[in-house]
Amino acid sequence: MNHLTDEILNEYLDNTLPPAARAVAESHLRACADCELRLDELADVFSALSALPELELARDLSADVVRALTPQPMPLPRLLKWTAALQAAAALVALIASLPLLQTLFVFEIPAVSLPTVPDLLARLDQMALGVQEFFARFQFQAPRLTLEFSSLFITVAVFSVTLLWLVGNGLLLRPSNQIRSQGDLR
Repeated sequence: MNHLTDEILNEYLDNTLPPAARAVAESHLRACADCELRLDELADVFSALSALPELELARDLSADVVRALTPQPMPLPRLLKWTAALQAAAALVALIASLPLLQTLFVFEIPAVSLPTVPDLLARLDQMALGVQEFFARFQFQAPRLTLEFSSLFITVAVFSVTLLWLVGNGLLLRPSNQIRSQGDLR
């Protein structure tokens, strides 16, 4: 003989069984002393639980429960924060350095900025390379001659490519679906 499950007995006590299932359970309870005994034991447990006094909690836990169940932004690792800051600074420097070049290429009405032009920066870099060569010449080392020749179109494309890659890369790294985890996952 198949006995009634605890789930069915609980639903019977709670009066949540559908009428047809309730009728089947009642006929089984009339014929099965074991299930009737289990039903009486469950009823005793429920009546004992309902007779217990309401206890006040020492503190309200609802805010803690809500906070634990609410998705929290995942903190960014320290290295990622520094990397993003350095990338932003590099992109800003590249854009500022290319302002004079962009002004001549696209005839923007940009207020005058007293920054060295890209060719001036390249000339300084070339002078530094000559200084390194002279340093090695004192020690009889042969350093190759560095010559840097960049067209203005190459520099413009490089600056905007780096900026675009930086924006897209950081946008992918920092999109919200990667940052949200529930507090329960962090424990």
